[in-house]
Parts: sequence; structure tokens; C-alpha cells
Amino acid sequence: MTAASFVSTERTGLRLVALFVVLIWSAFWFFFGLAAGIGENLGFGGILVHILVPGVAFVLCTFFAMLKPRPGGILLIVIGGLVAVGYPALYGHMPWSLINFMLIAMALPPLVAGFLFLLYAKSIPSSGESSGDNSSAS
Repeated sequence: MTAASFVSTERTGLRLVALFVVLIWSAFWFFFGLAAGIGENLGFGGILVHILVPGVAFVLCTFFAMLKPRPGGILLIVIGGLVAVGYPALYGHMPWSLINFMLIAMALPPLVAGFLFLLYAKSIPSSGESSGDNSSAS
């Protein structure tokens, strides 16, 4: 295995782990919104709102991060940071166990995935750089 193929494999691994984390996170909230809407006996519009916020919004962020890893990673970090700060500020009257669960379930995954997408983006050579393949030099 050459150094270039190892870097390529490592880079792909970063992207796959970040993608896995953010897909599980967005799918969880998509289905949580659906179940909450049905469980609360909401009409179609209420269920749709429960699915769209945050589930579909997170799915859209996931696809954006897949297409544009650097700005997508930054977006995921911003979302995770806003949730980490905003949720306790808005719902500080709730039990700490619930707040901690929400921080782990809503803030931690986008923060982790965002940093992984940024690491992946950092490892992508710019168009002017060599890919690390020195086979032409003899």
C-alpha cells in the first residue's frame, strides 16, 4: 500500500464515519418527530411540522455536508453549538437528566460529524497540489 493510497483510505474513512454519525442523528430525529406527532394525536399538519423540524432540516444539513464538506462541517458545528447553548438556556427548568440526554442526542452528533467533515476537507489536496504520487519521478 503506497502512502497516497493510505491517505486516500484514511480520508474516505473520515468521511464515512462523519456521514454515519450524521445520518443516524438525522434519521433518529426524523422518526422521533413522526412518532411524537402521531403520539400526540396531531393532525397531518402537526405531524408534518414535527417531521420537518428538526428531522428534515438535519437531513438537508447532512446532504449539504456530503456535497460541500468544509462549509457543511462548519454548519454542523454551528448547529451543535447552538443546540448545546440554546437548549439549556430555553429549557433550564427541566430536569438535568433530560437536558443531558438532549445535549448528547442533539448537540454531540453534529459537533462530532462537523469536526470529522472538516478533517476530511482539510485532507483533500487543492487543485494545485500534487496527490502524493511520485511514480513519474525516477
